[in-house]
Amino acid sequence: MSDTPFTVSAGAPSQSEIVPHVRRPVPGTEADSRKLLAYWNALRVNLDVPRRCDVDPRGIAGILFRTFILERVAPGLARFRVAGTHLSDLLGMDVRGMPVSAMFQPKGRPDLAESLEQVFETPGILRAALVSPGGFRQPEINAELLVLPLRDNDGQVTRAIGCLLAKSQIGKAPRRFEFRHVRVDPVTVVKAPDQEPTKRLFGLSRAPRADASGDAAVIAPKFEPLKAGQPSYLRVVAND
Repeated sequence: MSDTPFTVSAGAPSQSEIVPHVRRPVPGTEADSRKLLAYWNALRVNLDVPRRCDVDPRGIAGILFRTFILERVAPGLARFRVAGTHLSDLLGMDVRGMPVSAMFQPKGRPDLAESLEQVFETPGILRAALVSPGGFRQPEINAELLVLPLRDNDGQVTRAIGCLLAKSQIGKAPRRFEFRHVRVDPVTVVKAPDQEPTKRLFGLSRAPRADASGDAAVIAPKFEPLKAGQPSYLRVVAND
């Protein structure tokens, strides 16, 4: 749903009757990234990388406006497929379809490309501390970036889910970032000895839901074995 840019009275509005709509987002906290990481961990089967089609927005409803989905388009390059309003506020426009590099200053883009390539190839978890230098009507912004790999319908790691948390007011857009520091930790994939990693033997009784504590054991989805002779149920998943 798009935001209404102006509030006007009925009839022909005068200049004094036009009130600009200004979004004032709450600065992000580390708890937001912990919620996303815990939700991502709850989706893992045999500790494998989750699938994009398994992501349910209801599981991260409280942080959707800070969250995004990426698609790998070339080595070191990815674009936004889905993006919350927080990212659009930072750049001053809808970022969907735009390359992730649009959020970064030129000197930070080589580090971004190298880190993204590790996310998709290793695969790995990207964590970074960012800064957007201050300027006229632009306070300095410290931010946190988290990017987590996802598999597509073919089982390849070509998608990622992440969040960008600006920890202060945005000021005048656009805002672009550079790295203070960045690291990519490999994702450990463990296969159960008696089960293939892609084989689903359980029915999901409810969608995982992020908890403020970020405790994966608390938010893990509840699984129930299918009984003998019990029909399985299909669910329609919108594919991006």
